[in-house]
Amino acid sequence: MTWTNDDGLVVRFGAERASSADSGQVAGIKEYIVLDLPDATALPLVGAIAAPAEDAPRIPASSVITNAWMVATTDFTSGGAATLDIGLISATGAVIDVDGIHPNVALSALVDGAATGVQCCFGVYVANAGGAGVLVDADAWPVFTYVSAAYTAGAGKLIVEYIKVA
Repeated sequence: MTWTNDDGLVVRFGAERASSADSGQVAGIKEYIVLDLPDATALPLVGAIAAPAEDAPRIPASSVITNAWMVATTDFTSGGAATLDIGLISATGAVIDVDGIHPNVALSALVDGAATGVQCCFGVYVANAGGAGVLVDADAWPVFTYVSAAYTAGAGKLIVEYIKVA
């Protein structure tokens, strides 16, 4: 038995069910974190990574990183051929993957306002158009490190899009 209430809603009882839509879209399953990189001169060399701050943005366990972008907000400069690695660490600072979000971002790609100033990340943990990603199976914190030469200037933001699967 069904009836329509004063608000125009159909009220159903017992085993009667509403009909399902033939198609639809689930909204709101993607989540984001934004990690500021205020001063590239303070970045650690690969292998000298400290534990993350207690309130640092993290990617929760059982998540899939669906996309990530590195945005230069101030030109990165270096006295040498510096490259930026964006990886993942544990709560203790142990390296999960030193470049799992984006490996070897060239200095020339980290220029504020240039067409190359926004880098779409393609590390092995990122399941975007570049291929299959790796499940983040424990809480993980994004980390920036430099390779070969230190930066003398630079700032930016990392935006990570992910979906929790459990």
